[in-house]
Amino acid sequence: MARSGNAGVVRMGVALRGSVWRCRLGGVGCGLAGSGRARRGNAGMVRLEKARQGRAWQATRNKRISMSSKYNRVKAELDKLAVDGKLTAQAVVDAAREESSPLHGYFEWDDNKAANEYRLLQARKLIRVVVQPCEPLDNQPMHVYQSLVTDRVVPGGGYRTTEAILSTEAWRNTLLEQAKRELIGVRNKYASLTELAKVWTAIDTVTPKRIEHVTEHAQLESAR
Repeated sequence: MARSGNAGVVRMGVALRGSVWRCRLGGVGCGLAGSGRARRGNAGMVRLEKARQGRAWQATRNKRISMSSKYNRVKAELDKLAVDGKLTAQAVVDAAREESSPLHGYFEWDDNKAANEYRLLQARKLIRVVVQPCEPLDNQPMHVYQSLVTDRVVPGGGYRTTEAILSTEAWRNTLLEQAKRELIGVRNKYASLTELAKVWTAIDTVTPKRIEHVTEHAQLESAR
């Protein structure tokens, strides 16, 4: 009777230990399963982000291709209009009158609007010719008014005094970036003049890579 009772206790102890080990192993399994789900979740996030980046890159590439094709169409049309290597503004306007011309969209064809645009152009020229001596520059003439690119995107545009721009950090930084872009434009326009190689080198040292390239699209848009 005693041995039978002891055997029953032993069997019960073994069963209990087995239950404990199964619980422990089950806990480990749950932990591994949870880690697996976490890793799969992280991998999914990574794939999603890569997919987004891929779509953004493709959209940018398509836009660049579109801008490049637009530039090529405009250039080809202008090349056709040149006579003996000379291109006149009047020839461009005459050709652009045709709605099918790739140049048509760069002009205002409403005569009333065009007349007002011409007066606005004259007003801008008048504003730009106003200068005054600048003491820090040995009284060299300095433009009294400047047009910031950030103001040009606002309806009506506008000019600010150079003095106000130079005394305001944000405006000053905008003018500085603007000057760098214009210097790049000058360099690109006259890069074939090797006599100015030192000037181009100096421009390269002050213009960061991110604004080094003036896009064809930006050049075309500035003509609108």
